[in-house]
Amino acid sequence: MKKIKVYHGDDTEASEISLKELANYKYFGYGRNVNPAVMSKRCSTAKYKGNAFMINYKLCFKKYSTIEKCYDKKVPGVLYEMSELNINSMNSYEGYPLSYHIRTGFASQYNPKAHEIININVFWYEKNTVTSTTRPPAEYIIDILEGYEALGLDSDHIYDAIARCEHTINRRERRAIQEVSTALSWSSVDDN
Repeated sequence: MKKIKVYHGDDTEASEISLKELANYKYFGYGRNVNPAVMSKRCSTAKYKGNAFMINYKLCFKKYSTIEKCYDKKVPGVLYEMSELNINSMNSYEGYPLSYHIRTGFASQYNPKAHEIININVFWYEKNTVTSTTRPPAEYIIDILEGYEALGLDSDHIYDAIARCEHTINRRERRAIQEVSTALSWSSVDDN
């Protein structure tokens, strides 16, 4: 039985579970994976189980999307029921375990019959922490926005993530320019 490494909740150490055990969780898709056309190419037999959201997380871009803990934010996404075959396929697309790792936790979904929000055991992919904030490709953002529109999700979260990404990149570029400027000014002092 194939085992994979998974982080549970806020754990900083991964534990091993079987693909069969992971398939008992719903998959929480965010970013590009909310787009039904993208998901049908990646996991054609995965079953859409409705929209959901992750509380106390925010959407971020490190070239591609990831989610990170952030108090008082939420990330809208979708739930899928996935087989072991689907999980293997998604692992390949997401670059698990080199680019992304798997985490389990809870997503919230509105139950219209009971008029209540229910918590569902889910797994999702998070970008490995060594990756810095970088701009996503334009076609990637278009895929995300099309998915959000198709499923009636609030796209403000995408624009907020893009704005935070740009702010982080601009701050990093300003700092680099200041460091170069300082180095050059010290260089001219040494020349005199």
